[in-house]
Amino acid sequence: MNAKSIDMMSLGDSGDVLNEVKAHLYQQVELISERVRPLGDIEATIEEFEGRGGRTAYRTRFVLNSEMGVIHVKGAGYHPFNSIRRATDRLDQVALALSEGNQGADSHRDALVKAIANSEFLH
Repeated sequence: MNAKSIDMMSLGDSGDVLNEVKAHLYQQVELISERVRPLGDIEATIEEFEGRGGRTAYRTRFVLNSEMGVIHVKGAGYHPFNSIRRATDRLDQVALALSEGNQGADSHRDALVKAIANSEFLH
């Protein structure tokens, strides 16, 4: 298993909610790690911030340390699981682009640039 760091930033005082979110984030990082292991290590952070209209929102950020360098992928939502899902979907796209680079594209960078041009996963 790759080195991973899960950092939970200010997710309120409820231990049950925090534990549930942390468990879900760990599970997602584990699933992604199985697919991107040859590509690099993953770090994950989830933080709370003030969204539109003063609503509490959450931002999940994955940092992939790949052969190409450091790639930041993030997702936000009004529920921690939504932010995790959005960030996970985007990281999956990055991992796919990088793995396609391993299988015949001119380079990792070409595959990633092509994926970025065809989607909006890096916000």
